[in-house]
Amino acid sequence: MVSRLIPVIAAVAESGAGVLLIEQFATVALGLARRAHIMEGGRIRFSGLASELRDNPARLRSAYLLRGSKTLIPNDDGIPPRSSSS
Repeated sequence: MVSRLIPVIAAVAESGAGVLLIEQFATVALGLARRAHIMEGGRIRFSGLASELRDNPARLRSAYLLRGSKTLIPNDDGIPPRSSSS
């Protein structure tokens, strides 16, 4: 079913309309998106260009592996930024 929707979603986005796509399979969403946001526990853990996640699998993987953690997604150097509460 998802594979049939991808061309439709792409066509809508290319027409200039904004599309909010909530998808559990990151590869599908990142293939269509210009920007990406990763939420966990109601908080945004990453917000930026979709290409940043496509081109950096470690960053994408960290978003899933940190589920339930207060740690934020690592910077490009691989070191998690300090949370303001620590």
